[in-house]
Parts: sequence; C-alpha cells; structure tokens
Amino acid sequence: MERDETLTAEVESLFVRLEEWPLAKANYMALASVQTRELSPWVSAMHNPGRVRSTGADLSKPRPQSGCFLCRANRPAEQTAVSWDEGRYEILVNPFPIFRRHLTIVSTAHVRQSFDGAPAEMFRLGRALQGFTIFFNGAQCGASAPEHRHYQAYGRSEGLMSSLEGCRHGVKKEIEEAKRFRVSAYEDGCKLVYAVECQGADGAESAFSWLFAHRRIDEELINVVLSGETFYVIPRRQGRPRQFYEQDESKRLMVSPATVEMCGLIVLPRKEDYENITLADVEDVMRQVAYQSDKELMR
Repeated sequence: MERDETLTAEVESLFVRLEEWPLAKANYMALASVQTRELSPWVSAMHNPGRVRSTGADLSKPRPQSGCFLCRANRPAEQTAVSWDEGRYEILVNPFPIFRRHLTIVSTAHVRQSFDGAPAEMFRLGRALQGFTIFFNGAQCGASAPEHRHYQAYGRSEGLMSSLEGCRHGVKKEIEEAKRFRVSAYEDGCKLVYAVECQGADGAESAFSWLFAHRRIDEELINVVLSGETFYVIPRRQGRPRQFYEQDESKRLMVSPATVEMCGLIVLPRKEDYENITLADVEDVMRQVAYQSDKELMR
C-alpha cells in the first residue's frame, strides 16, 4: 500500500492547530520540562504529571456513551479530527501526551476495545502513517477508555523500542513459520514477547489467527506494537501490580503498565515515585503483570 501523502499532511496539520487549543498546547509545551532518567540500557523512568488521569483511571465500571471522552459528541470543540478508513476512524491529537507527536485513532462507533480485525487495521494504518509507530492497549491492560475502540501512535523518530530490543538479548524460540508470517518468542526473565513478522494485512490476520489458536492469550490482556512489518505482542496476566493498590504510601507505586511501560518507558505522574523507583521495582512489576515463558501459554 502506498503512503497516503494527503492523509499525512492532514495529520501533521493537527499539530499546527494546537495553537488554537490552549489545554493541549500547554501539555505539549510541558513535555520540554518532563524529567526522565535511565534505569538500564533498556528501561527509563519518566515523571509526567499530565498522565495522572490515564494512570489512575477507574476501570471498574465502563462509562456510558454519554460520558465517553472518545465519542465525537463529548470531545472538546478544539479537538479537530482527520477521517481514516472510509470514515470508520478519526485520527486525533492526544491532549495528554507522552510524546511530542502523540495520536489517538478512534472508532466513530462506540464499541468496546477489541482486537478483532485489529492486525489488518494496524498494518494498514502503519502504511498510511509511515512516520508513526502504531500501538494497541488491551481493554484490561492500559486502555483508559476500554469501552471505546481505539489505537495510539507516536512519532517513530522518538523511539520507544528499547526494552523490546533488549528482549532480543534473551532466549529466542522459533515457534511457527508459514508462507506469509513467522512467529518467534523472546524471554528475558521478566516478560515474554512474541515477534510476529508478516507480509501484508492478510498475513497479519493469518499470523494472529494462528497465535490465538495455539496460545492461551486473552485479547483484553495484550499490548501490541507494530514496527515496520513486525508486531510485538506482550501477553498479560493482569493489568496492574499490587503496588498500585497499596494503602501504605511508603509502599505504593502509582504505575499502571500499558504498552508504553511494557516497552521500557515507565511513566510516573507522582514525583516521589519517579525519584524512588529502581530497576528492581520495574522488574518486579513486569513479573507480576506479564508472562515469562511461552510454555505457560501453550495449549
């Protein structure tokens, strides 16, 4: 599929229009002062107070459509959109960014976050937005609006793949190779990552059909990144670690791992968490929320 130059230009214009949206403009300007520190060659911590809404979102009760902030009728007037996929999706600037170019791609229909049909959609979206990396948060592991289907994207030049690349230094297991896809597993001791290499949107659908048929993966508990023609799939045990729920403030860690965190950028809205978190803390969180071995998921 050829790159859609018109779509790319329209999406870039969304960032120009931030001048007309004071809230989003202020949040993007604030990224310049966001603090980060390296915990290892593959893991970094970020202090980003603007992400407190997403990190601490109450996911126990689904919002009604009237309260869904991704539905067009409930979005701020300043949040302009670009139509994609014959009007089935709208591309928006995320007003609470982690990255300098942070998009949310939202279904125009109010339907629950689902991975059904997502491999082909992500593949086509990746081709249409070649300057961006596409990612998906499962409904129970990072989607702050699990009641509304959506993807996210970030500017590829900003880089987020450090932890996933680090996985390649762990144990690699070749799982399946077919005409249009190949599936491998990487185990680094903290989390299991499947690398799904595919040819075309049909190849992507075939690859995930095989993966879900042969591994006990819950589509609501996965984080997925598409980089080029490779999907990185992180199956999850649970959404949040025990530290998130600690009543003792000295033990509490306000971290709610989504795709970004599973890729090695630990976003922390509270300053005390940013200052105190260690690599050992991150590894403990990863072992709680992720699987460590392909054998655990084999049918």
